Amino acid sequence: MATTTSDALRAELVTDRARAAARAGDLDAALRLLRDLDTADAAGPAALDLLARVHAQRGELKESDACWARVQERTDDPAAAEAAAAGRRTVAAIVEGRSPRHPRLRPARIAAVAVPLSVVLAGGLAFVAVDRDDGTSTPDTAQAAAAQLRQRTQQAEALRQRLQAIQEREAKAAAQRGRVLDDAQRRLTMPGVRLHRDGDGLRVVFTKGLFAPNAYELTSSKGRLLDRLGKRLERLPRRDVAVTVVGHAVPDPNGRARGGSAIALTRAQMAAYRLAAASHRPLTAFTIVTADQRDGPHSDDARNRTVTLLITSPARGSE
Repeated sequence: MATTTSDALRAELVTDRARAAARAGDLDAALRLLRDLDTADAAGPAALDLLARVHAQRGELKESDACWARVQERTDDPAAAEAAAAGRRTVAAIVEGRSPRHPRLRPARIAAVAVPLSVVLAGGLAFVAVDRDDGTSTPDTAQAAAAQLRQRTQQAEALRQRLQAIQEREAKAAAQRGRVLDDAQRRLTMPGVRLHRDGDGLRVVFTKGLFAPNAYELTSSKGRLLDRLGKRLERLPRRDVAVTVVGHAVPDPNGRARGGSAIALTRAQMAAYRLAAASHRPLTAFTIVTADQRDGPHSDDARNRTVTLLITSPARGSE
């Protein structure tokens, strides 16, 4: 699944929120945010690394090791891969120090493991203070941790604002496209055609076939119909709409039934020439394609010897 800039920013913002929650001691909130991100298949190596640290802090070493293993599989960053490997080694060391009869770590094992575990966890999870002999934390460590938290909070807020700006632009662009297509639908409504919205486009379907069997030349009456439609196209601002002419053909019972055909493409070209002349648009303003032979707009062969139009809007909203 393709990842948009908006999706990537949203994932980074959620990761920063989870990191802030973990540093504030709310491991449940951090875990919930990261699990939701992972469930949506949006957790990158940084989010998985943080999830591993949260699990480790909660004593869920099996889950922690699994997350770091996924980081190793997904990351292209040697430093991130090595950090994940270090985390897994630390978890393995803790697990090896456990006994079935005595779940707690032996004092010797605690001394051996406490320092590397704090190093592994300090990078992105919680404030791991350096203890003095009297059991208190050094001021420098607390100040550095507070400064780091402020920096990450500011980064998260900047990401939130950027994401909000992108979402607002996308919403404005969607609204603008909707207005353009609504206007096009009003202007192009006329006898001989049927219009309906098709996703982010407006599809124009002729109610009767435009071509005779195996022919690509328009009859005079069908040509006049395209002329009338072209004059209505002229009323639409060129910068606001893009027109695709789709050629259709009936499958040859003795030939292939799938894919486009030369006659369908020629029909699209002939229709585009006529529409360009009537609308006073350059031929290059029209995109010409051919449909799969099975994808006729109608249920009968006679009406499927035709073209259809797809009107779209490139509107993107204000930058």
